[in-house]
Amino acid sequence: MSTFAVIASRATPTSARLGPVLTPAQAVARLCPGDVALGRLDVLPSLDGVEPGLWALDILERRGVTVLNGRDALATAHDKLATAEALACAGIPHPPTKHVAPWLPMPSLESPLVLKPRFGSWGRDVTLCCQRTELIRAIEGFAFRAWFRETGGVLQDLVPPIGHDLRIIVAAAGSSAPLGATPHPGSGGRTSRSGAPARPRIRPSRRAYSRAPPRTRSEPICSAWTSSRATTAPGGSSS
Repeated sequence: MSTFAVIASRATPTSARLGPVLTPAQAVARLCPGDVALGRLDVLPSLDGVEPGLWALDILERRGVTVLNGRDALATAHDKLATAEALACAGIPHPPTKHVAPWLPMPSLESPLVLKPRFGSWGRDVTLCCQRTELIRAIEGFAFRAWFRETGGVLQDLVPPIGHDLRIIVAAAGSSAPLGATPHPGSGGRTSRSGAPARPRIRPSRRAYSRAPPRTRSEPICSAWTSSRATTAPGGSSS
């Protein structure tokens, strides 16, 4: 009988509900050909990359373990620039996305805008900028954050809140399924703008996380849940 396991750095309530949780090292030691592994590695608490363990998913795949949410899918889902590029390649509308970093010139987008970490999560350091002066102050305020120095952030059009997130599954070389999800109370969830053109300009991250080989047509673009959300409080501070 095959074994199913969730591969994560720690056993969160969500991961535990899906099945037994193994760390990347435990998965490499225990799983065999024919087993099934679900990758659920998150972003780092410092918001400057993905948690260690993507290497284990590669090893399991080569061993003959069926890996759901492999390296490429997780890296694409967690990296907001890569997500924008994947959605654009699949023809899925997405807010215009620009890379903001200390080594790049200031991009040009019309306000209001949302500035967020490139590898963001949990609504942390997501900032509403209604004027260009607010954007400049926000960038100056993030100058000493590790995530901004290492990977920069992303700048997107503000999407007015409509009461729920828009989450999209992209899989099987382009099939997509949009679903609505109600954000947690007080999260200030904002959704991706429907119909917005996607023309992101992607620059490689300066953080040294390994890149996967180019995917084939049979591999998923992004089999993890993704959500574009601006979490802000009145006055532009993140909630």
